[in-house]
Amino acid sequence: MKIQPRPSIAPAQTRTADQLPKRPAPQVSGDDFTASKSGPVSLGTPNAEKSPGDQLIELARSVMGQNAHDLKLANNTTLGDAMQDWVPDTVNCANFVSGLLISTGQISKGEGHAGVTSLVANLKKNPNFESTTLDQAKPGDVVAFEYTKKDGTKGHHVVVFSGRDEQGRPKFIGSNNTNKDGTQKIGETTGVPSGWKAIAVMHNKNSTGSSTTPTAPTGPTGPTGPTAPTGPSGGSTATSVDGISTDRGTWLRSGTSGKGVEDLQKKLKEAGFDPGPIDGSFGAKTAAAVKAYQQAKGLAVDGIVGPQTRAALLGLPPVGPGGGPAQPSGPSGPSGGPSGPSGADGPVAPTPSGNSATAAKLEAEALQKHGPEFVNKVKEMATRLGVKPEWILAVMKNESGMSTTARNPNGGATGLIQFMPATARGLGTTTEALSKMSAVEQLKYVEKYYAPFAGKIKSGTDLYMATFWPAGVGKPDSYNIGGAEVARVNKIFDLDKNGQITAGEFREYYRKRFPELS
Repeated sequence: MKIQPRPSIAPAQTRTADQLPKRPAPQVSGDDFTASKSGPVSLGTPNAEKSPGDQLIELARSVMGQNAHDLKLANNTTLGDAMQDWVPDTVNCANFVSGLLISTGQISKGEGHAGVTSLVANLKKNPNFESTTLDQAKPGDVVAFEYTKKDGTKGHHVVVFSGRDEQGRPKFIGSNNTNKDGTQKIGETTGVPSGWKAIAVMHNKNSTGSSTTPTAPTGPTGPTGPTAPTGPSGGSTATSVDGISTDRGTWLRSGTSGKGVEDLQKKLKEAGFDPGPIDGSFGAKTAAAVKAYQQAKGLAVDGIVGPQTRAALLGLPPVGPGGGPAQPSGPSGPSGGPSGPSGADGPVAPTPSGNSATAAKLEAEALQKHGPEFVNKVKEMATRLGVKPEWILAVMKNESGMSTTARNPNGGATGLIQFMPATARGLGTTTEALSKMSAVEQLKYVEKYYAPFAGKIKSGTDLYMATFWPAGVGKPDSYNIGGAEVARVNKIFDLDKNGQITAGEFREYYRKRFPELS
């Protein structure tokens, strides 16, 4: 029977659209965009008979006034499923726009992104999209802005063009910082803030809606814009370091140069690691600084600025097997029901014979499900990695019930160790391809993921930490794993229910689950 992974997301995250809070339209100060008076309605279903742009605007208007936080957690809706749960509540602009594009069938989930510049880059590579200008924009077009923050660094924001007012000023729908606590609400704004520059306007060539561009008005372009979003969906102090990209072509390493490297060097210097001259050239000194930073953060020390190092530099959740914070599927038993602390199987009990009983039980299950070749391959891989085979099988047991097709509906994690889509791409495959592989075929990617940890794993707990939160490997029990947001979506590890997960709590969970392997 196909295993259905137990979501680790709290029940409140799977509310129906009608249960989402109905909040009034955003109210912003006089220094912000002019807010629309439109009120929210239930999350609608796009009309397939309309053009992609019209569908997108219809869907965007249907959620006006709702908080982006509520939308991204409504995983039983098309829009909620398309948005990424892990994106912080203060930086949902690209998350929201990506969700609209995915929900209306204009891009695949793989082309959506939590970062503004990465989303735009994907649209520019998509043959269905073409670049246009703001004065020629049509409803549903994606508009990305660049602006200068108070500290002199560059920020980014992305919205969808929704039309023009009577004075000819452009109007936009997006996820904006309209709440007092900095979280975002969906609203319509009018005008381009002073000092903001449209760096990309992307039009779907299949959208045939007529342009709403009247004679260009003279005079002011509108009130000053909102407080600039920061982080993965609102820009950062860097262009190439903005967001978490899994495109290897964008990774920074020795020999690369340009503005992205310059921004990296500034980030390293801010963090206390000397990259040498801030000259945009990734030389030996910069490489040494990257390695020192990776060592200090508990990352794989390879001198390459890929997804994990980018996330750490930006203060974002680390990348487990995934593009965002690892969200375990939850323990899943062989019959499809939950096991683990609250399920039918419970912890694997210790016996007087040492760890042989646990290893034997896990090996017997692996043999039953995938045969002797699989078990032999796991043992060979374990030898190369310097770990015990039962440690690997325990991760697979806890993450997927040892299923190759197990898929977490909250984020799309797939396969034996629940690869998130972004990590799958980083390893040279996709979650779709993984789900079609045999267990033996998937092991190639399991080993590829764990290879950077070879020789560093001292226990089964360490291996599971490397799967869930790589930066936590080797950290003391007091080390905080990711803060409140990670604890909220991974409650099984928050043993004292205080809204935080420590490395000690994570290890205690593992000890209870697999007492002989910790």
